[in-house]
Amino acid sequence: PGRIKKDGRAATRQKHVISQYRDLALPVSVSSVLRSQPSEIFTIADIMTTIFKEDMPKTSYLKARNRISNILSAGARDGTWYRGRNGRYSQSESVTKIK
Repeated sequence: PGRIKKDGRAATRQKHVISQYRDLALPVSVSSVLRSQPSEIFTIADIMTTIFKEDMPKTSYLKARNRISNILSAGARDGTWYRGRNGRYSQSESVTKIK
């Protein structure tokens, strides 16, 4: 668990992931970004620019963005992290209330 699937489903997206996150499953990468700066609040775009290279084709970008959005929503639902106003997320509940 936590490793990327080898059946090719993530292959097109993986080549656009920066090396730090390349061997991790996307939910693990998202969690890692949030945990790395627990007092910060992140938008989907913030997380996208942290995990992915800038030269990603638009179709891959949109698929990845949708996937990040779903991961963030699921994590907020199950209490892994917190959702603030305007689709922003943080590891810290108090930060989402302040910012």
